[in-house]
Amino acid sequence: MKDFGRALRLALRHRWTFASSVVCALMIALFWGANIGTLYPIIEIALKGKSMHHLVDTTLEQYDRELAATAAEIAEIDAAPRPADAREAALLRHRRYEAERRQYYQDKTRGLYQWAGDYVVKPYLPDDAFRTILIVMGALLAGTIIKSLFIVAHSILCDRLSHLATFQLRKQFYRRTLNMDLARFNNEGTADLMNRFTSDIDSVDNGLNELVGKLVREPLKAAACLLGAAWVCWRLLVVSLILAPLMIYSIRWLSRSIKRANRRAMEEMSQIYAILEETFQGVKVVKAFTMERTERRRFHQASKNYYFKSMRIAYFDSLTKPVTEMLGMTTIILAVSAGAYLSLNRQTHLFGIRMSEEPLQVPALVVFFALLAGTSDPARKMSEVL
Repeated sequence: MKDFGRALRLALRHRWTFASSVVCALMIALFWGANIGTLYPIIEIALKGKSMHHLVDTTLEQYDRELAATAAEIAEIDAAPRPADAREAALLRHRRYEAERRQYYQDKTRGLYQWAGDYVVKPYLPDDAFRTILIVMGALLAGTIIKSLFIVAHSILCDRLSHLATFQLRKQFYRRTLNMDLARFNNEGTADLMNRFTSDIDSVDNGLNELVGKLVREPLKAAACLLGAAWVCWRLLVVSLILAPLMIYSIRWLSRSIKRANRRAMEEMSQIYAILEETFQGVKVVKAFTMERTERRRFHQASKNYYFKSMRIAYFDSLTKPVTEMLGMTTIILAVSAGAYLSLNRQTHLFGIRMSEEPLQVPALVVFFALLAGTSDPARKMSEVL
């Protein structure tokens, strides 16, 4: 990892290219989350058959009624005589505290709907359900096109970074090789040097592309979805991500195993290069002493060792996708089960723990599930990077 860090520093010398790639990754993440977020107005309109104008007005009226009911509850609590029992007094204070919290949440949410109605919905959206759906679909298509353009730009910038870094690395390696003394050439041979110039540097190129590409872009995409889900209900998100530490540990264990297996496979490939070099350079001697069978046996053994090392890489690599998908599906199942319980039973608590200030609505819950599912693709791609 230390040597790879040196190659990464070569890439980071090109600051403007790297900064541009990060900006592109941020925009991809923004549109990734925003495109999923368009489910909310679609579901609201499709389920209720009303325009966004009507939806905003009815929601404001609903919150006005709830605010009036909460204010009346607080006034009733204040007008009630103070109980002499300390426990009953504490329960009364807690009831008033809960009512104040609910009132604060209702007031903030109403203000958000009021702002959306005054500055977004009524000025820009038609007072018709079908035309509103068409506008939302158009916005979704435009967002997808813009995101795709940023994906193209990001891919090109990441390739540019990795190629520039390996270009510098090849030059440094070649300069250092020419300065080596003859004894090192005799001791190490040219096979190992050729392996480093070809497959090793190609691996560095691929690794840098993955690192500055996926390892920057995919976490941002996942973060955009998680922030959106947290905005809907952050407590339910915490419950849903209870298996996240297990997923991180599993991916870390698999990545370390793959790294060890890959190092051994690269060592075996160097042996194959060495055998090829010795055979080709001494082919006259091999034929003169009829050593073909011996050389075939040597090559067979080296190739067999490389095969076993490669299959070990394939074994660990094959576990990556099923493990991440299984843990990801378990996370979705936890979220759906908890969210369905809260929404269908009109509850705000789960196992005595507050999940939301008021019962979750079905459209908000569907968007929460979609945002949570939107983190699965970035998580899968991040697991492939290591």
